[in-house]
Amino acid sequence: MASTDWISDAYEALRTFRDEKLTELAHRVVNDSDAAFDFVRRGIREVEDIREYEGSFEIPRLFTQIVSYVSNDRLPELARLAVERSELGPSEPASQLIREIALQAPQAFQGLHRQLFDLLWLHPDVQVAAPDDFGGTYIWQAGLDWFDWASPFEGCSQEVVEFLQSKAASPDRLERFKALWCLLESSRPDVLVKTAQALAPLTSEPPLLENRHGIRARCYRKSVEDLLHARGYGLTSEGNLRRLFEPANLALIELDADSQKQPTIWPHPSERIAAADIVGHSSTGGAVAGATCGLCGGPLTMLLELGELPKSLWSRGPSRLAICIDCIEIAQHVLSYRHHVDGSLASLDHADLAIEPEFGRRPPYDAKPLTVVRTNPRWKHSGHMKNQLGGLPEYSQLPEYPKCQSCDREMEFLLQLDCDVGGRTWFAYPSGTAFAFWCAECSISAWIAQP
Repeated sequence: MASTDWISDAYEALRTFRDEKLTELAHRVVNDSDAAFDFVRRGIREVEDIREYEGSFEIPRLFTQIVSYVSNDRLPELARLAVERSELGPSEPASQLIREIALQAPQAFQGLHRQLFDLLWLHPDVQVAAPDDFGGTYIWQAGLDWFDWASPFEGCSQEVVEFLQSKAASPDRLERFKALWCLLESSRPDVLVKTAQALAPLTSEPPLLENRHGIRARCYRKSVEDLLHARGYGLTSEGNLRRLFEPANLALIELDADSQKQPTIWPHPSERIAAADIVGHSSTGGAVAGATCGLCGGPLTMLLELGELPKSLWSRGPSRLAICIDCIEIAQHVLSYRHHVDGSLASLDHADLAIEPEFGRRPPYDAKPLTVVRTNPRWKHSGHMKNQLGGLPEYSQLPEYPKCQSCDREMEFLLQLDCDVGGRTWFAYPSGTAFAFWCAECSISAWIAQP
């Protein structure tokens, strides 16, 4: 069968949801990066409306999964094709592809930033917006909104920065907003503070634009602190920029027989762990001897106990981190603990009368081993690295960095753990993520959770 024929059959299978062809497609692209490239390239050129495929549960994976198997050296070609297709008019497949490549490898857009900037909000006639519960607006615009389209600017060159700075001086407010947001997404420390200071007032002003249908678009109000937090930075009391995370590509996974069973025919590349990727071991679960919660008086659960890791990969924070699973996000938003030299922990939270947990008392869950693995930077935003050590936190809500109970400085992000780590749901809600932070000067850890 000719190569073009299998691609046609695959798209028809996606449209009509034919299981046997979907399995054939998955096997082909998972094991052949060139086949993955050919499949996605055809989609950019020929698929106009992904809604044609609503009957297929595999469609959300069309680009987010298959693009993951395209080799690094061919991503720039896909990026160029997606941008060129977008210049002809709104294209949902091209938009999804740009977003996914930007998340995995923003450097693939080298030489395309000026075209991308011109495409931002190029088609306001197709914009739809509706009030939300907080007085702002949700915005949908056939993939041409700045949430998705600014991410290709991460780590852009000095030449692109100077181009954006020239656009930020424009008398046109929308042009300024676009340029400043792209500068913020560049995550370049040399421009972050001034960019956030210039951008924050624009988020509080009237709507940025109104299309012919009278539908207006605005941005949520954001402070300088909010904008910097979104990129993992904060300001010291002297006004200097401070990074609030340690760059790392480490994940915590379960390597038992049950966790290796793939629930779908689309295994993500991050799920293929080689022996060389394993850099250490850890565990989750079990009670912390002699430590109780200062709010409810219940036992603390050892949420993570790290084994020895190579210093070149990780040298931050304590080796033992614990929380009260009954009080996290229920009794108090931030839970803090002091770490003593002998390895013991003590809760810094206090209640005059012991709080009765809202959902009843739950004993610490049984300990279970976790493996620390080194991951490809391409997968850091894939959704498959739910339990990560270091790196930029993947917040499900607004980014936040709690302040140390002792010195009142913003704390550095250490790690995040999904509510089902260890094979059970320890969180009070059916889904959510816990985030751990650390103040090295005071030896204090803090936890927040986002449902």
